[in-house]
Amino acid sequence: MNIDHLRRLSEILGHKWDLVILAHLAERPLRYTELSSRVREIDSDLTEGVLNKNLKRLAADGLIQRERTNGHHVWNLTRRGRYIVATLAKIRDFDDEAPPDGPEPDDN
Repeated sequence: MNIDHLRRLSEILGHKWDLVILAHLAERPLRYTELSSRVREIDSDLTEGVLNKNLKRLAADGLIQRERTNGHHVWNLTRRGRYIVATLAKIRDFDDEAPPDGPEPDDN
């Protein structure tokens, strides 16, 4: 495994709210106020400044974008964002399905 790739991934997804934001946007595009409310359900101490900073960084990394739809601005996943969410779902599946650690079965 290439360490440079792992470092880059940790730069992209290593911030506290990134996965939460991506998970909410994977459900559907959201207006800023809707997204803010959903994230604040997890931690009411999240500031607007921190949320804005994370949204801008995720957009700069090409994972989300802000678009005007039906007269409103909404945040949604880009193709790259949908790809990483699908990849994260596979990691979740691994966590759900992988056998627990323990001795290897005997081949005898």
